[in-house]
Amino acid sequence: MTEYRFATAQDWAKIIDFIDLVFSQSARPHDFAALIPKVYGDGHDYSHIHAIALEDGEIRGCVAVLPVDMNIAGQTLHMGYLGSVSVHRLSRGAGHMKKTMQMQIDKAKADGLDMIMLSGQRQRYGYFGFSPVGGAYEYTVTHSNVRHALKDVDASVFAFEPLSPGEGSEYAYSLYQQQPVCGSRTAENFAEIALSFESKGWLILNNGQKAGYLISSSNHQGIREIVLENGELVPAVLKAWMNAQQLKKVYIDVAPYNRQLNRTLAAFAEYYSLGQDGCMLCLNYVNTIRAWMTLKNSVTPLSDGIVQLGIDGQTYEIKVADGTVNVDKTDVEAQISLTADEANQLLFGFNRFYAPEVSGIPADWLPLPLFIPRPETF
Repeated sequence: MTEYRFATAQDWAKIIDFIDLVFSQSARPHDFAALIPKVYGDGHDYSHIHAIALEDGEIRGCVAVLPVDMNIAGQTLHMGYLGSVSVHRLSRGAGHMKKTMQMQIDKAKADGLDMIMLSGQRQRYGYFGFSPVGGAYEYTVTHSNVRHALKDVDASVFAFEPLSPGEGSEYAYSLYQQQPVCGSRTAENFAEIALSFESKGWLILNNGQKAGYLISSSNHQGIREIVLENGELVPAVLKAWMNAQQLKKVYIDVAPYNRQLNRTLAAFAEYYSLGQDGCMLCLNYVNTIRAWMTLKNSVTPLSDGIVQLGIDGQTYEIKVADGTVNVDKTDVEAQISLTADEANQLLFGFNRFYAPEVSGIPADWLPLPLFIPRPETF
């Protein structure tokens, strides 16, 4: 007998055992309690966010959606992040993923989520309406860059200490709140969230005084987030970090809307690449377009203009006037008519070779800088 339902607290331990098993069989060994402690760690019960398939009472399929309210340049975006997609190897082909995915999409619509993001295979999730969107820059800074470009930079005053609950987390959280995009972190859970995906949080000290924080990969080579009170100190901090960890190179993830950090790193980094942020299912284009467009407008003021954009038969009027962005549904005829996937590429896709070629949209509007900070993901 097959049963589909949302999980309860009684299923929690079995869910964790199940996803550990499935992911360990298909890849390296997984321990989700350590990998994503903000959801699966001790003291948490997120059973209710999991849609499960059971065969004769045993879990054989699972899909989770973690709700995250994001603050995007002062706009609230109700978002879900989809993860823990798993089907037992003996039950593949039974339709469990299709059913549990649809359960989650239906629930997201009923709960009023504006968008769902995930990280996964494009075609696999394309069947459910997800499109590859967004972008993030990755800079590679090498020992040679430091030795030559930063030879006169004094890094001796900087030190690093592990971020722990308490005063350090409260300080990091205060800086995090000042960022143009922030989400589910609090002063209490900041250190725990920093541990997600084999990461670690660090306080940055300048002559013993707190000056910022960074979140690194477990091997210290990847810097997934770096925030300083004074952004001009980034080169010195990176030099100090590489010296402290004895690294030949580091990789720094940077949001496309972080102009200062991008400009700083572009000036001396050896390489950069632009990667996709993930896949998105947009459930509310009014709120989603408005939020990310407001963010872009706050970073680089956009040209005034009005566009009637049709997406799957519904027209949206997008307007920028006197420094303000407005997006609303309208009954007027669309100037541009697109499918949802085409619209997602036009609005949020950083690969402009794949985005549809249209006229009538101010050139500085697009693409919108969709990027979810990695610690917020699931």
